[in-house]
Amino acid sequence: MSGASVTVMTFLSGILIARVLGPTARGDYGAAILVIQMFSTLGSLSFFSATILYLRRNEERLMSLIPSMLAAAFAISIFATAVFGAILPAVPIKLETISKSSLLLTSAIYIVALMLVQCFDAAERGQMVFGRVNLSRVAAPATFTLLLFVAWLIPGLNITALTVVILFLLSKAPELLILANGYLRHAFSSLDLSFIREIGPLGLRLHIAVALSAISSQIDRIVAVGVWNSGLLGQYFVAYSAVGAGFAVLTTAVNTILLPYLAGLESDRRTSQVMRTFRLTVLVSIVFALVGVVFLPNFVPWVYGADYDVAGALSVQLVLAMVFLPLRALVLETTRSRGRGWPAVELSLVSMAVMIMGYFLTGFVVPAQLIATFALANLLSVLTGMRHLWKDGDIKLGSGLLPGVSDLHWLFRALRSRGKR
Repeated sequence: MSGASVTVMTFLSGILIARVLGPTARGDYGAAILVIQMFSTLGSLSFFSATILYLRRNEERLMSLIPSMLAAAFAISIFATAVFGAILPAVPIKLETISKSSLLLTSAIYIVALMLVQCFDAAERGQMVFGRVNLSRVAAPATFTLLLFVAWLIPGLNITALTVVILFLLSKAPELLILANGYLRHAFSSLDLSFIREIGPLGLRLHIAVALSAISSQIDRIVAVGVWNSGLLGQYFVAYSAVGAGFAVLTTAVNTILLPYLAGLESDRRTSQVMRTFRLTVLVSIVFALVGVVFLPNFVPWVYGADYDVAGALSVQLVLAMVFLPLRALVLETTRSRGRGWPAVELSLVSMAVMIMGYFLTGFVVPAQLIATFALANLLSVLTGMRHLWKDGDIKLGSGLLPGVSDLHWLFRALRSRGKR
C-alpha cells in the first residue's frame, strides 16, 4: 500500500507544481531537482547498500554499529558536497530562476538529509523490517504535497521554482524523524573502525554500478536539459512525472524488498522467486502500459492544465519507453543481492552507449527522437541483464519467463488477501 500511497502523493504534488509554475518554471524546477538528486546519488559511495548486505549476515551487531554508520553518513556528506561545489561551475545547466549558488546550498542540505535517511533505512532493511521504511516513504511526498497546497493557498505569495525546491527539502524532515526513531539513543557509543574498513571497499565496488545506473536511468533528462529550452523541458518533465507515477509502484517495491530478501535465500529458492517476480513484473507492466496509452493523452492536459497539451502527446510515447523500467530494476536488484556490481555496470554502459549514439545521429531535435532512443536503450539493457541472471542461475530461459493464467490467479489472490487485512 505504501507504493500506491507514494504514487498518489507524487501525482498530486506534480499537478500542483505544474499548475503553480507553468511550463517554463516547471522546466527549471525539474532540471534543478535532477541535478541535486543525481549528484547526491553519485556522492553516496553506496556505503549503505553495502551495509544492508552486511547486516543481513550480522543482524545482531546492528545497535553497536549505529555510531559508525552515522559517522560515515556525515563524512560522506562533507565529501559529496565538496566535490559537487568544485564541479558545479562547469556543469552546462542554464536555469532562468535559480542561481548556481542557490543550487549548491540546497544540494548540500539535501545530501546531508539523504545520507541520514539512507543510514537509518539500511538499519531497517538490514533486519527485513519494512514498516517504518514504508511509512517514511509515504511521509515525504505527503508532506511535500501538503506544503505545496498551503503555499498555493497563501494570498499574494510568489511561488517560484526555488520556492518549490525549498519545500521539497523541508519534506525530508518527517521521513528522517520516522526512520531515526529508536536508533538515536545508540548514537554516542564508540566507533567500530573495522566495520567501516570492511564496508567501505564493498560499497565502492557496488558504487560503480550505482553511479552508472543513476546516470543511465536519467540520461534522457540529462541530455534534454542540455538540448531543449525550459518550456519544452517543462512539458517533458510533466509527461515523465505522469507516466512515472504508475511505474513507480513497481520499481519502488522491487528496490525496497528484493535486495535484502534475495540476499538471505539459498540458490534453489532464489531461482523460483526471481522467475515468479519476473513474470509478475511483466504482467503488471503490460497492464499499466495499456491503461496509459488509452487514457493519458487527454488526461494529462485536463489534470495538469491546458498549457500541457504537448505533455499529453509525449506521455503516450514515454509509456512505451518506460514499460521496461520495472524489469530493469528487478535485474539490478537481483545482481546486487549477490554483491556483484559488474552486471549493473554493463546495463548502464549499454543504455548510455545507445543514448549517446542516438544523440549523435539525430541531435534529439524533437522529443520523439529522444524517446525512441530511450525505449531502445531500456530494452537492450534489460536483455543484457537477463543474460547475467541466466549465467548466475537466477532464471531459466524459456516459456517459464512468460506470464500465464496461473500468475494472474496468484496476483488476484495476493491482492484479495491484502485487501482483507
